This record gives sequence, structure tokens and C-alpha cells, in this order.
Amino acid sequence: MTRSVSLTALCVAGLASPAWADLTPAELWADWQATARSYGATLEAGAVEDRGDALVLDGMTLAYATEVEGEAVAFDFTYEEVTLTARDAQTVVVTMPERTAFTASSTQFGETREDSGTLEQVGMETVVTDDGTTRTYASTGERFTQVTNSAPDEVAGLPALIQTVTMTDISSVTTFGAAGDPNAVASESAAAGLVVDVRDPEGSFSVAYQGGGLDLDGRGTLPEGTAEDAFAVMNALDMEVGYGLGPATFKIVSEVEGAAFTSSGSVGASRTDVAFGADGIAYSGTLDGMDLTVTPAPIPVPFQGSLDEMAFALTLPTRATPEAQGYGLRMTVAGLELSDAIWSMFDPSGQLPRDAATVRLDLGGDMRVTGDLFSEEAANAPVPPLEPQSLDIRALEVTAAGASLTGTGALTFPVLFPQPQPVGTINLRLTGGFDLLDSLVTMGLVPADQATFIRGMSGVVARPAEDGALVSEIEFTEGGGIVANGLPLQ
Repeated sequence: MTRSVSLTALCVAGLASPAWADLTPAELWADWQATARSYGATLEAGAVEDRGDALVLDGMTLAYATEVEGEAVAFDFTYEEVTLTARDAQTVVVTMPERTAFTASSTQFGETREDSGTLEQVGMETVVTDDGTTRTYASTGERFTQVTNSAPDEVAGLPALIQTVTMTDISSVTTFGAAGDPNAVASESAAAGLVVDVRDPEGSFSVAYQGGGLDLDGRGTLPEGTAEDAFAVMNALDMEVGYGLGPATFKIVSEVEGAAFTSSGSVGASRTDVAFGADGIAYSGTLDGMDLTVTPAPIPVPFQGSLDEMAFALTLPTRATPEAQGYGLRMTVAGLELSDAIWSMFDPSGQLPRDAATVRLDLGGDMRVTGDLFSEEAANAPVPPLEPQSLDIRALEVTAAGASLTGTGALTFPVLFPQPQPVGTINLRLTGGFDLLDSLVTMGLVPADQATFIRGMSGVVARPAEDGALVSEIEFTEGGGIVANGLPLQ
């Protein structure tokens, strides 16, 4: 879906000129063509009719072709008729055809696949306004539908698919040239409804998604260059992009040896944000809960599960500097619950507490970037050009089946080669561990002699606290030594 929206935006509203004045339909058309050329694409019309206050583009075609690592990629959009109408000296109204055909092809490992499809835009209108400093594209529409007929992908092992994406009650505002920078762009878009349907022509696989809306926003500076300069473009990016999805329902059906395998459920609102800039990459996402029901093909009894929250955040430097740079990783899966049908498969007598499980992890630290992460050298290197200097375990929590493990710590890496030798301390705390071990022995999942060995070893690496928890202070010393609660282990 992201690819589809971006290509449509390129055709309709993503082409801006480096300098503006009073706006006429002919000038807007010339700007579109010039910007398409700057990105290595061609934008042409079979016939151009100048009606004075309007320009009619008959058979407008947007085409792009390139090679990425020797593999060919191309797409072609053909619009039957596009009309650019002057409203006043600074405003042009763009009217798109209700139906548009497109094709896309790619070649990988000598195998060429061609996709085709249509765009249906009902009640779509774009108003382009130029005040001499900024150019704004404001679009509204009743419905946008893209139908893609994807050819089989022999390389990935995917069958032919028919994909339909429909958005309703659409609005979008994109502004170029903010703060006097012709390459600056800011955009906000929204759709009240989003429906996705994917299925293969044979009827053995289908995905149905019905959501309560979609919103996208982004801001930044468009890099100069073309797809042939992909690494340079990535290193020059200064942009923030995010999208949110409203609560939705979904259903996935596939056939396994002639029997149906079904997954269905609902998800809460979600949000994803990505930022590129001098500080590197920032990537984060949240999901406000999920309910899932899975019915495996051979078993008629459904398995059910739910979770309250899922979140992640990653920050990673990407540009080489002499100094160390910060990084971070946060992950949360909270309130994970499984149905009794799942529990009874391995715990029919109810030995284990069936409380909701939670996993939290918060890591950070510094690392050196010895070469640009977006570069041909890094792409061909056996390992990324990243050297960790420190690791801070800000938070660690794993809670499940009546037991809970928490921890914090701080490590540095004065020696990285030939093997990393961390220096620092990790503190761990375990509650309910022995109760969980006893339950596993009762269930027959852990032999009694192994449980006795585990209890004995726990006295080596951990010590009991006053509240019955087990605590452990693991120290990593210079030269590769490891000490647990004062006892050398290595």
C-alpha cells in the first residue's frame, strides 16, 4: 500500500518546482515534467490541448525504469485525461480521470514478472496554490481504490495475487518551500476508512482487513539526486514520516493440504514513525492491543490469545564520525494472555499460574560508526561498520507463569577483537523461580535430577534475598574474567 500511495502522490502532488511565481496550467505542467526528469522518470502526454484557462493532457504517462544491482525495475502509469484549470493567478485545479491503468515490472535472477492494475478515484480534486514562496497541493476525494494483479513471484515462491485497497473520505495537504527552502516539504493526509482485500485467483488464500481510518504525516527536506545515487540520497535524507491506523478487524484464510487454516481477530489503534537525519535512524511503533483466534487446519478447536500493548523503538547512527554516537532499543509486549485451549495442551492439570505475561527491554549505549552505513562498502562488507563502545541495560523484565526476572546493568567494551571482552556489572533478580521449577517437575517437563542440579547451580550464581527472591551480581572484569556474587566463574 505504501508503494501505491507514493506513486500516486508522485503523479498528482509530489512534483514541485525549485522556483515559483504566478501559476498557470502550462507552467504547472512544465514543472511536473522537469521534476520527473530530475528523478530519472519521464512524464509525457499523447496530446496537449490549451483551452486558454485550462490545459487538457490526453494520455498522460508517467514512466520510470532503472537497474538496481543489475536487476531491472520499471513502472508505467497511463491517465486517459488530466485537466489543469486556472482558478486565479495563483491557483490551478487538477482534475484526474476516474479510472487509470498502470503496469509494473521487475527482473530478479533472470526471472521477469509483470504486474498490472487500475486506480479508481471518485470525486478526487487537487487544488494547487502558489504564493511566490510556497506551493501547496490540497486534495479531497470520496473514494480511492487500487486493484493490483500481481504475477507469480518464482524467486520468492509467491502465487499470483489480486490485491484491492480502498480508502474513503480522503483529504491531503502537501506544502513545498517552507521557510524559504524550495526542497522543504510538509504533508498531512487522512482517510476515514481503509479496506484491504488480498486473494489468489484459485481461492486458496485470502486476507481481509477493515480499518477505522488512516492518517499520514511527514516533513523534511527532499534530497537532490536520482535512484542511481541511492546511497547518496539516503545519506542526505533529513525527513520524518509517520502513519497511524485506527482500530480494525482482520481475517486470513489459507489452505493446507486441502484444509482451511484461519486466523481472525481485531487490533487497536497503531502508530509507526520513521526519521532519517544527521543523527541516524529513529524507528518506533505502538499497538494498542490485539485479540487473535487461530483455527489450525487439522484441529477444529480454535486457539485464542490477546495482548494489551506492543511497542518498539530503535535509534541507530548511520554516518561515520571519529566520536562515538548513541544508540537505543526498547521493546514491550505487555498483557499477553493465552486461552485455556492452549494452556491445556501442555498443562492440563493447571499446575502453572495463567496470569498475563509481560516482556520489557530497554537498552542503550554508545557505538562508533567506522563507515557510512548507507554505502556500497557497507553493503558488501561481511559485518556492518559498527563498533559498540558501551551497553546500558536500563530495564529488563520477563514475567510469565508466576515467575519474574528483572535486571539492570552497564558494560563497556575496551577490547572488541578477536572477541569482545566486556567490562562492567549486570544485576539480576528472580522471583517465583523455584515454584515454577517445581511445577515443571510435577508436569513431567523437567526431570527431577535436572531440577536438583539447577537448584545446586543457583547457589553458585545467585544468593537468596530476604523476600525469597534470588539475586545475582555478575561482574565482567578486564582480561575476560567473570565473577558472580564475588565467586570467580572464569
